[in-house]
Parts: sequence; structure tokens; C-alpha cells
Amino acid sequence: MNNGKLKQLAQVTHALYLQEKNTTKPVLAKAAKIRGHLSHLDQLEKNAAPQLGDIRMRAVGADMVWRAWEGKTRRQLNVEMAQAHAHTLIAMTSLRAAFGRDQAIQMTLKAHSSKQKQRIAKAALQNLVTDG
Repeated sequence: MNNGKLKQLAQVTHALYLQEKNTTKPVLAKAAKIRGHLSHLDQLEKNAAPQLGDIRMRAVGADMVWRAWEGKTRRQLNVEMAQAHAHTLIAMTSLRAAFGRDQAIQMTLKAHSSKQKQRIAKAALQNLVTDG
């Protein structure tokens, strides 16, 4: 493969890697957002714990309503987190493959360029020896 085609291939594989990287960003952002919601729910639960023990809250059933809402919300967020985690695994697998291809082509291009430089230097040296 000549150097020009190898450079084009390197540009294409790098562009595909960047495209895959941009595709992965929203997936990671969604997982981070859900983790933030779960963290916020944990904080709400810690803040509400002293109030839920209040006799007045128990009398009107607010503690049961709160616990039901908190449980339902936590289950929903955990389901969403599991889905986001699955999507993240798929996206990261694709990203790693694209990165590997990009790195392989970059290394091949460097090796090819190095060999080409060695051939040119050898030819120049041979020219000097035969001219002298």
C-alpha cells in the first residue's frame, strides 16, 4: 500500500473513531444524569428520615406515602440505570474497537514512513558511494 492511500485510510479511521466517540458521549451523560438523580434521592431520604418518625406525619399517613413514592422512584431509576449501563457497555465496546483500529493504522503509517525514510537514506548513501 502506498503512503498516500495509507494516509487516507488513517484519516478515515480517525474520523470514524471521532464519530464513535461523539456517539458515546450522550450515552455516558445519560448514565451520569441517572446517577445524579439516585444520589439526590438518597439525600432526600436522609433529610426526610427524622420527619418521617414524627407522630403527626404517621397520623395522616404521610410517612407511608413518602416511602411508597421513594420506593417507586428508586425502582424506576434503578431500571433506567441498568438500561443506561447496558447501553454504555455496548457503546464502550464499539469505541474501544474504533480506537484500536485508529491506533493500528497510525502505527502502520508511522512504520511505513520510517521504512520509506530508511529506503531514501539508503538510496542516497548508495548514490554517494557509487558517485565517489
